[in-house]
Amino acid sequence: MAFSAAVLLLAASPAPASDEGGGFYPGDLGQAVAAVVIFLLLLAILGRWAWKPLVAQLQRREESIADALKRAEQREKDTQRLLEDYRARMEAADADAQKLMAQARRDALEAGQVVLNAAEQESRKMVNLARQEIDQAKRSALRELRVSTAEMAADLAAGVIGRTLSPEDHARLVAESIQEIGQRGGEGN
Repeated sequence: MAFSAAVLLLAASPAPASDEGGGFYPGDLGQAVAAVVIFLLLLAILGRWAWKPLVAQLQRREESIADALKRAEQREKDTQRLLEDYRARMEAADADAQKLMAQARRDALEAGQVVLNAAEQESRKMVNLARQEIDQAKRSALRELRVSTAEMAADLAAGVIGRTLSPEDHARLVAESIQEIGQRGGEGN
């Protein structure tokens, strides 16, 4: 700005006359006043139509940059808050997952224990049932053994006596033998 004013001053002033003094020709007072008036007029025109809009534009730009910085700072704060919130949620979810895993382990152990207990009870029932079946088979076998032993004893007695027994005598002899073998067998058990 000052440079353009100086150029205008030099353009408005007349060229120096060649004097014998060899010094600078300052021009006349009218030219100086005209240069000052032109300078002030140019300064007023530039101040009104160039500087004010330019300064206003620079202020708007400064305000726009300041607003953008404030928004960026607010976004950064919001982002940090959200990040902390997500971290807290992740930690809570991790803790919940750990609790669920521990509960699932406990439930699995309890279910396994229930299955083991049920299997143990079932095996006891099967063992008891097998023992009962064995005892029943043993009694049945002993009964059959007594009957066959009694029949053999009756047949042997008939052979020793040398006569044949009637069916009534044979049945009576077998019954007596079974009773006697049962008494002897009961003593041995």
